[in-house]
Amino acid sequence: MLTIAVLICFFWMLSLCLHEFGHAITAYCGGDKSVKEKGYLTLNPLKYTDANVSLLMPLLILMIGGIALPGGAVYINHNQLRNRKWKSAVSLAGPLANAIISAVLAIPFMLGWHESALSNNENSFQLYAYSALAYSVTLNIFVVLINLMPIPGLDGFGIIEPWLPQTIKPKLAWLYQYGIWILMGLLWFVQGFSRTLWNITFALGGFLRVNRTLIFTGSEGFRGYSLLLVVGLIAILWIFRDKDKDLYRTGTQLISQGKYPEALEKFNTLLAKQPSNADALLMQGYCYYCQQQYENALKSYMQGLQYQPDSSRLYYYQGIVYKDLNDTTAAISAFDRAIELNQEDTGSWYEKAKILVAKQEWQTALAAVERVLQLKVQDGEVYSLKGDVLIALGRHDDAINAYNQAFKLQPNSLAWVKLVKLLEKLKKNDELLALYDQKIRLKPDNPDIWYRRGLSLAKMNLPQEAEESYDKAVACYEYLTKRRQRDAKMWCDYGKFLEKLQRYDAANVVYHRAVENWKRDFEGSKSPTANMWYEYGLILDKLNRNEEALVAYNRVTEIEPEFYQAWYLSAKLHELNERYNNAVLSYDRVLKICPDDSNTWWMRGNTLAKLEKYDDAVICYDRAIEIYPEFYGFWLARGTVLYALEQFQDAYAAYNTAIQKNPTSVRAWEYKGLALIKLGDLNGAIDAFDDAIKIDEDYSSAWYNKACAYALQQNQDLAADALRQAIKLGGEHYRELAKCDCDFDDLPGYSVK
Repeated sequence: MLTIAVLICFFWMLSLCLHEFGHAITAYCGGDKSVKEKGYLTLNPLKYTDANVSLLMPLLILMIGGIALPGGAVYINHNQLRNRKWKSAVSLAGPLANAIISAVLAIPFMLGWHESALSNNENSFQLYAYSALAYSVTLNIFVVLINLMPIPGLDGFGIIEPWLPQTIKPKLAWLYQYGIWILMGLLWFVQGFSRTLWNITFALGGFLRVNRTLIFTGSEGFRGYSLLLVVGLIAILWIFRDKDKDLYRTGTQLISQGKYPEALEKFNTLLAKQPSNADALLMQGYCYYCQQQYENALKSYMQGLQYQPDSSRLYYYQGIVYKDLNDTTAAISAFDRAIELNQEDTGSWYEKAKILVAKQEWQTALAAVERVLQLKVQDGEVYSLKGDVLIALGRHDDAINAYNQAFKLQPNSLAWVKLVKLLEKLKKNDELLALYDQKIRLKPDNPDIWYRRGLSLAKMNLPQEAEESYDKAVACYEYLTKRRQRDAKMWCDYGKFLEKLQRYDAANVVYHRAVENWKRDFEGSKSPTANMWYEYGLILDKLNRNEEALVAYNRVTEIEPEFYQAWYLSAKLHELNERYNNAVLSYDRVLKICPDDSNTWWMRGNTLAKLEKYDDAVICYDRAIEIYPEFYGFWLARGTVLYALEQFQDAYAAYNTAIQKNPTSVRAWEYKGLALIKLGDLNGAIDAFDDAIKIDEDYSSAWYNKACAYALQQNQDLAADALRQAIKLGGEHYRELAKCDCDFDDLPGYSVK
């Protein structure tokens, strides 16, 4: 009987190799040349070893008492196949190989050679051989029947899948991960299903003249030693498996865990052995991309395309890198090439559509979005993007339909917020309120929905209804905080919400409760996270408990030194407490992490100006301007420190640039006037002060400086009028200021009253 089991295992491994070889050779002929690089064009069973079908599934079947023989797998790049006929042919090739094997192994039975074995009652090798042969024919027929079933994951579905309508494919995609379990459920739990398959198998075996007595003899012989032999066979396959496939598999697992450096190491090792492995180059490039090493990623993708020039996946990921590098021309070119190679590449169509939206090429973008929806109808994000495009094209009703479809598919997406804004703009109040009602039915305890509803009602001039909606939102927070009384983050959110409603006293009460919870969390946690300390610091900051907030931010940076927001807020608190040197040091830490943060350069310059380190401040402002020259505030600050350095001409030029950037800045006009006074152009100064006053008639400082300019011109009446206006608008301190202002010293016959 052991002989029977050994022979059956031999015939099974032969069948396995021919089945997988059939898939591989057909794919190679159909255009997927990667199967050769992966080593599939061979009858070596070790090349077809797969962790799931070669180890896990057979062991599971053994445990539940089934016939467990190891399977194999080849990974075909279907995008490389020339057309859907070849896709079907690749799936058909495996079962066809099993069918041919069945017919070939059945030849001795059709010729009657087995009769002598039946007439010999002794346990001869001839009897064992024909019994093993008969059972192997039966197993191959059964495998053909199983594989031809139209269940996702099996060859039968692979044959028909290319011919299914595009609208149906996305709806069936989720079944792929459950296909094998569906099959096992049918075989073991659906009464009569397995029996029917075996009846058909025996009938086909009878057609091939396979003797049923020999089949049962083979079955008994195999089952007697199956556990030992199959486990041994699985062990051999696993021990001598293709280690290179293990490297690839381990690398992809590490990627799924976010361990990109470790994954990169695996792929580098694999590529040292197989430098032309395009799939490994793809994954190597992806590891580089996830670590923001874009140039290395592009090199990997380009190298992969040298070996597999028709890989749409490589072009897709190449396009993603170019997109992140803001090279939209190269990105679209890569996505177009991917689409040319695979018209059903939804990812490339979608990414191309998003780039076209950013470039405001609306008609082309709409065509791309429509193509995505043809291929992937059940995607709310795509419908949301379609709505954005339709709004830009002025097709508001169509945009409403698109957003509604997006909301229907993904109720928790931001599509409903876009729909709210559009309905508000079109003043379709009934539809808007119906949308809120629908959203509230889905999430009645969500305070953000009630708050947004209140904002919309306020825009409809329904203040009472708006307040009622706000109160509902407050009630939601009350309910949530009662259920989660120790949730500090929830109390923080509640406080921020009350601030938005300008209910500051209530917000302070809530923030104090949040602080209590944070303290409890810190006491109960062995290792509070940086984010916990940061949130705690923000609340203490709001409560003006500055020193405690500073301690919290310091704890953040102890845990995560690169947490630049904490360094920035620490600097602000140091500045508030007039610890300017400490503030500068904190700003330096921010700039070490974010060297191109123009705002931090600006704030650092302001702090240095308070320390009267004007030359250093100018350097900071120049760096801020280099990064973002369009903000008038940087130029204004630069002019101020240049004025302090008595570089009045340069200060005047800086103020002029500030005015160009923001012509409505009263301070820029006023400071320009002050610079002109120092340059001796009193008429120009008065004109600048007048321009400031035109923007803001109540700007008392401009009136005072205008009075100074008139006084320097010894124009007593106009100086007096301007000073009176400054005192009227800004208070008596201007009168006191004028008494000691040297600008009024040389004014004959004039005294400040």
